[in-house]
Amino acid sequence: MRKSHVDWGKQLLADSSEFENRFYQGYITLTFCRVWCDVTLGSVGSKRRGAAWAKERLDPTWHDLIDRAWDTRPVPEVSVRTPPDPEDWKRTMELVRLILDRL
Repeated sequence: MRKSHVDWGKQLLADSSEFENRFYQGYITLTFCRVWCDVTLGSVGSKRRGAAWAKERLDPTWHDLIDRAWDTRPVPEVSVRTPPDPEDWKRTMELVRLILDRL
């Protein structure tokens, strides 16, 4: 799990163009929080657990991004066709970088 997400994170940081939509912005945020939690705790859990766990360990300035990631979940067929918020996308890539450093 660690290796595959480290590899994917590096790919995202090099070229994220195929994932630049509102759905993937949320998916990437929640997935990297979950993987960080799962790798650290040694057990597979939910994205909700990973998000809560990450929020307990990250600076509070990340909480709003993680909370908004849940907004992409109810209607993925719409969010996959919606461009990401530019600032949220930038911060998502920063979060990926931060979590990669901790993995």
